[in-house]
Amino acid sequence: IVLKWKADSTNNIDYFTIEKSIDGFIFNEIGKVINTKSKNTEYTFTDNDNNNEINYYKLKIVDYTGNFKYYSDEPTLVASDVKHEIRIYPNPSDGENINIFIKKKK
Repeated sequence: IVLKWKADSTNNIDYFTIEKSIDGFIFNEIGKVINTKSKNTEYTFTDNDNNNEINYYKLKIVDYTGNFKYYSDEPTLVASDVKHEIRIYPNPSDGENINIFIKKKK
């Protein structure tokens, strides 16, 4: 499973932590992505532990002082055995509008 996100302003961000859960309640850190300090950078993280189940992910944003916040209060739901490509954008959203694109995979 490839997780992608974009960061417009990364001046104070040290790194991103990816957390995963199979029940949506108990999350474990599965990886870290270091900030490239470039504007409009698209970041990716590949979760190679495909358990063929539904997974939940959280993105933690950590600054240089160790303070952090989560990208969203709600985890993102991803199904491992996906027959469709699903995109939710813009990322980050303006807090009012999002677009959902669904396309059947070949």
